[in-house]
Amino acid sequence: MGGATGFSAQPACYRLNVPPLPWAFAQATFSAGGATPGAVVTFHLGGPAGPVVCTAIADASGNASCTATLNVGQVLFGTYTATTPAAGGGTLSSSSTLAICLT
Repeated sequence: MGGATGFSAQPACYRLNVPPLPWAFAQATFSAGGATPGAVVTFHLGGPAGPVVCTAIADASGNASCTATLNVGQVLFGTYTATTPAAGGGTLSSSSTLAICLT
């Protein structure tokens, strides 16, 4: 979903904490590739205006990932969006899925 820019969010999944607590219900790792090395990548639940769950700095290859603790309400979002500044100005965004880990 990254389009011509190459910026792309990868599918994310969450693992339930045991015992599950409402404020620390699950852990999810979010990742994206194709960002400008050194750029901040922000991960939002839902669309680009959704709640921010974590941020990361893109490595030398343009990859960024972070792990967030999600509450009960946050795991109900079925998608997330990664955003990062575009090299020529503006913002790049890419969305992907958020689901429970099956393995």
